[in-house]
Amino acid sequence: MYYFRGTTERNHIVFAGYCWRILRTNEDGSLRIRFNGTYTGDGCYTVDQAVENNTRVTIGKVSYMDAFESDNPNDYLAFANKDGKISNVNTLLEEWFRESIVKEQTPGQGDYFSLKVADELYCNDRSILLDSNGDQVAGTRLAAQSLIPELINKSDKNIYNLRNIRNRLTFKCTLTKDATGNIIGTLADAYDKYGLGNHNLAYPVGLLTAQDVVLAGGYLSSDSDLDEYEGGKYGMNNESYFLYTGLNYWTMSPYSNSASEPKMVYVNKNGKLAAAKVKTDDPNESLPEYYVIPVISLKADVTIASGHGTSKDPYIVR
Repeated sequence: MYYFRGTTERNHIVFAGYCWRILRTNEDGSLRIRFNGTYTGDGCYTVDQAVENNTRVTIGKVSYMDAFESDNPNDYLAFANKDGKISNVNTLLEEWFRESIVKEQTPGQGDYFSLKVADELYCNDRSILLDSNGDQVAGTRLAAQSLIPELINKSDKNIYNLRNIRNRLTFKCTLTKDATGNIIGTLADAYDKYGLGNHNLAYPVGLLTAQDVVLAGGYLSSDSDLDEYEGGKYGMNNESYFLYTGLNYWTMSPYSNSASEPKMVYVNKNGKLAAAKVKTDDPNESLPEYYVIPVISLKADVTIASGHGTSKDPYIVR
């Protein structure tokens, strides 16, 4: 598995008339990509251009979840459930995917873009944070909070020395029931039988996870255990990696399942991960609205017709 990190400019790709940034490969060789605006033929947005033209690299702005009555705080953290509880984010993604990727075209006169999108799983991980012994941490802390960097050698302040970070970052979803996708047919039956994930999504589209952001160059902010490194602190701003947009935008990683304030992770306008509540008991309080940026996966057998992966000469998928 390969992933892009930092200020790379060699991961621009054009698919279905849109620019995307390549995030990484999936285990089956498919390619996970994140939306980066409409392609006009003049190239794709760089980080600086994305900041200047921020609304062009998103598909909209919503609160994560509408208010509804539930005694289970995990319900407010769900990306999509079979029982009909669906996030505003997922609703917006489904509408966009149906209108932008699932295009009815005359055979022989165009690409069937949706046929090139892989049925990959997207992780809405609601698992409880584990300590160094593998035991559950008491309270309402979820797995995303483990992304705060833990230095093995405290005197080594280089946050990019991954061998000195105790956290075991992984793209695997801790709870298989929270690995959600658009799996259908006999494959769906196999996923149900062997507990590999669920097929709650109407379309194979999701969001970044907190792990995606950390491995690309962003970090989770922390209210405790602050420690200086490279002139900053844990959770310092990063405005120079390729996932930075200058916007607040949602991930699909839950942060806390507190009964009174369940929270989801988002990437803030300074490029670091933060958490926002997705439920309120105060009728006069509005839940935060952040931007939505789609993530899909291209099948391993898609063809790159041209390009070198730069913003001015992106890869073109045919």
